[in-house]
Amino acid sequence: MSYLLNLKSRSRDAGESEAVSPRTLPPGPKFSLIALGIIVILAILLYAPSLIGARKWRAVFLANNQVYFGKLFYPPFSSTASLTDIYYLQISSGLQPKDSQTASTDIKIVKLGSEIHGPEDKMVIGKSQILFFEDLRDDSAVVKAIAAQAK
Repeated sequence: MSYLLNLKSRSRDAGESEAVSPRTLPPGPKFSLIALGIIVILAILLYAPSLIGARKWRAVFLANNQVYFGKLFYPPFSSTASLTDIYYLQISSGLQPKDSQTASTDIKIVKLGSEIHGPEDKMVIGKSQILFFEDLRDDSAVVKAIAAQAK
């Protein structure tokens, strides 16, 4: 900016017209470092919340009515999110009771990976398939069940 002002004042002194063609400074090492610094700061500001959130337990609700629990990395400007440390609920009902007794329902939390096809403990999900996700509190029943199973 001061370079442009100096050009303007020199042209006035030389008796030239006041219209000065705008020039830009040639990019030098100082300009490159400033640009690099701005890019790094923007990248940190954009990705830091995703990285910090990836350490929290979250419930992820998918368009196919499945719910998974795990650590979700939801980066901006990407069409996919990744879920690690994955658990899901397995619901099994008892036999239909005789008389008017209520059926017993057994709900347990299962770690992904014990299935017959042996999946790895990472899931890449298209963001268009995620309806919503919720952060889980440390005192939630799901987080307590995960902690108990991990021991």
